[in-house]
Amino acid sequence: GVMKRLQTGKRVNSASEDVGALVQTATLTRALSTLQIAMEQITKGQSVLSKIEDTVEGIYNILDKMRQNAERATQSTDSNEIATLQASTDQLYVEIRKLVRSTVFQRQQLLRGGSGNLVVGPVTMVITTGNQNVTIYKQDIDVSGINLAGYASGTRADNSISNLVTVIGQIGGPQGMFTNSISYGSYASVLLSIGGGLATAVLSVNNALVLTEVIRINFTGPQVLDFVNMGFRVYVESAAGSGQAHGVGPGSTMAATVITIQRQEMKFFRGTNVNSLMDYVQFDIPNLEPENLLGSVSLGGG
Repeated sequence: GVMKRLQTGKRVNSASEDVGALVQTATLTRALSTLQIAMEQITKGQSVLSKIEDTVEGIYNILDKMRQNAERATQSTDSNEIATLQASTDQLYVEIRKLVRSTVFQRQQLLRGGSGNLVVGPVTMVITTGNQNVTIYKQDIDVSGINLAGYASGTRADNSISNLVTVIGQIGGPQGMFTNSISYGSYASVLLSIGGGLATAVLSVNNALVLTEVIRINFTGPQVLDFVNMGFRVYVESAAGSGQAHGVGPGSTMAATVITIQRQEMKFFRGTNVNSLMDYVQFDIPNLEPENLLGSVSLGGG
């Protein structure tokens, strides 16, 4: 309305009819919107760090209990007491693994050395369940738990998971998942396939097999295909183009599909200008699973 008034040659009667002020208002509005987005990003980063801090504090407390067990074991001459302390320590070791794997923020596992991992492709893939097709989109693939930093993730098969069928494959040292880190910007891949009631994921780094994990699909419906040792998850939510959630089941099939992963740092932008790396907060989070903190713990040898 202001622009039409000015185009007729009529005078500017108020500040609201000042075209310069109008342009400036639009500029300030855009700047405020950008600042709001930046604040939301900073808040998200603070939430991530707060969640990590809580878990690290929990891990510290568990490690302190393990230290106390070790001190008692060195002072004891009772083999039964040492065995009890060892069993307690073994359970604490497992508790660290559970704590790390359950530290999730917005679907992402934060403490397995994969925060920032980026799925390069594919964008979609299709699972056939009976005569229904279930489409998995790029955002339904979580690779944040896949450790590409060269730690020993996956060295111990998590046999306590009921649907875990088998964990095969090693490279590098004995029982090691892999030992050579991938530089930032470099790639790994997961070959995912479904058939015969099984979902199979094969992780390869530098064209070498690192880990194969197979899980059983126990029921039909929306669910998470969770490869717990690999740190790879696929969310199967509903059938494409349908209001009904058919999900995936034992009769589902999907041809082997390569998912390319790029190692990156976790990144949040913090300002109004996001054209350069200086406009981002970047940080790398290591894998805090117990294999990387402790190796193994034996109290019997003192």
